[in-house]
Amino acid sequence: MKTTKLVIGIISCVLFIIIMFQSCAAGVVEALGNSDSTSSAAGLISAIFLVAGGITSISSHRNAGGKSTIVAAILYFLAALIALTDNGIFEDLAVWGTLCAAFGIVHVIFYIVDKKQKSHMQ
Repeated sequence: MKTTKLVIGIISCVLFIIIMFQSCAAGVVEALGNSDSTSSAAGLISAIFLVAGGITSISSHRNAGGKSTIVAAILYFLAALIALTDNGIFEDLAVWGTLCAAFGIVHVIFYIVDKKQKSHMQ
């Protein structure tokens, strides 16, 4: 679990850079096309939640079932919610949102498994 949380955090930080570049490109397309879409802004906000979840995951990778695991899951779910609800011309945002949801689910599973292990030890 510890290594997986570290890897997910690192992947999140790398994806942050990719999503930011794509969001900026989508913003340029929206501006040039006089579009009413707000998917570039949704991509920026989603990327910020993604990197926040990644940093939280990295910093708490030694503590598999702590409260920081739930915080990371909430940040990933917020990123997924924003990405999946507003993906106008930035269609890749649905892919990133699905990935964020998967990362959130993994963190919730880690939290539950760790709590069960701790309860069996007592």
